[in-house]
Amino acid sequence: MSSLYWLASYPKSGNTWFRSFLQNLLENGDKPVDINALKTGSIASARSWLDDCLGFDSADLSADEIDRLRPAVYDWDKDTVELGYHKIHDAYTFPVAGEPLVGVHGTKGALYIVRNPLDVAPSCANHFQCSLDQAIAYMGDSKFSLLNHPNRLKLQVRQHLLSWSDHVASWLDAANLKRLVIRYEDMHANPLATFTQACQFLELPTDPVRIKQAIAFSDFKELSRQEQEKGFKERPAKASLFFRQGQSGDWQNKLSAEQIVQIIADHGPMMRRLGYLDEHGHALVTPQPVAESLLLNNDDKRSILLETQHFLLRPICDVDVNDDYISWFNDAAIQQGLNHVPRGWQREQTLRHLRQFNYKDSFHLGIFRKSGILVGFVTVQRLSTASAEFTLVIGDKSLWGKGVPDDVLPVLFDHFFADGNIERFYGQVIATHHRLNAMMTRLGFELEYRQNEGKNISTGEPMRLNHYILHRQNWQHRK
Repeated sequence: MSSLYWLASYPKSGNTWFRSFLQNLLENGDKPVDINALKTGSIASARSWLDDCLGFDSADLSADEIDRLRPAVYDWDKDTVELGYHKIHDAYTFPVAGEPLVGVHGTKGALYIVRNPLDVAPSCANHFQCSLDQAIAYMGDSKFSLLNHPNRLKLQVRQHLLSWSDHVASWLDAANLKRLVIRYEDMHANPLATFTQACQFLELPTDPVRIKQAIAFSDFKELSRQEQEKGFKERPAKASLFFRQGQSGDWQNKLSAEQIVQIIADHGPMMRRLGYLDEHGHALVTPQPVAESLLLNNDDKRSILLETQHFLLRPICDVDVNDDYISWFNDAAIQQGLNHVPRGWQREQTLRHLRQFNYKDSFHLGIFRKSGILVGFVTVQRLSTASAEFTLVIGDKSLWGKGVPDDVLPVLFDHFFADGNIERFYGQVIATHHRLNAMMTRLGFELEYRQNEGKNISTGEPMRLNHYILHRQNWQHRK
């Protein structure tokens, strides 16, 4: 089990902006979150995180010794059920032979935020309090590190950045890492689509109204206003401001022709790969589209979002696990429909149940009103390459008998028959549940066979199950 999502980037690429969005999304309040109260988790290089996990003071260790211990620190979270979102500026390196810096067992995936290096350079010059030429030199240095001062004890440990190109490549080309890459420029130009895609990847709420509000509350003008009014604790001591301009394409006003040529000479191949150069090698203000295969390495289908006439279907994530959802597993009437006793679960057991769905062979999709309220769920479990079974639960009893299955299931079947390479769906219904049996017939399922299986938990009598099957060809013909 893994629980850490990394929010990775080269410095000054939009990481703090995204974290502000994330905090506003999670709190879902009626005013912007205080920028000095971002609680998205410690940065990966935080000495306090390492010390707390190691149980001793890392000040007694060399930077190389700390690097070798860091993978074990992050793997320590492998049994944590709550998802964590942690900023990281380190490149994806291997301080221990064959083992990445971020560990193997604790890491669930990485959102990598990338920005045009032509815009990164001026921001880094301000952040590092150095000249533009020096910032450009740092960005081109394959051995560049932050806090690489062995005689100075800092709140963060050394971070190997490498060059800008090497940093990007280390995350984009990392093997066996589930990742999504988003561009800073797309966060500006197409905020709703870009932030929604990030939320789907990170198992966060994807309600459009909620996302739009979080985007508005983390707008650069708002972040800048707060910093000017009360400061920002993450601002480097020597920097005048952390949130300076937050623009795309301002490199045209900040860099000389020689500096532009130098950055392209240092990073041309990666810039071209990410759409920042045209076919002639000229810098673009508006980046070109790039293939999704470059931006997304994700072998599960956690980004499913299906819309019916009245509901939205999407994976249930941690923040959706509220008292109502937990109660459905403990409700005798609801569990009776599954021929199961109330489970007596609390939040931790429910989260562990949620973790068993890998979105390759098993899916757990919440049924949400379009207002964002969770009212039920449907699970799909592959039985073989081409067959699957489903289970539907309507947790909101006020919707029982109101036609929710007739609205939800056709869209579900359409999706899996078309995009999931499923040839047939199976379903089981207790023979005495006449309403559910009628529903199966109405949806086009055929009764395959009847079988006695165990005892009815309510009556103690032998339980007879009706086994149904729905073939893709029949479903398509029926439509």
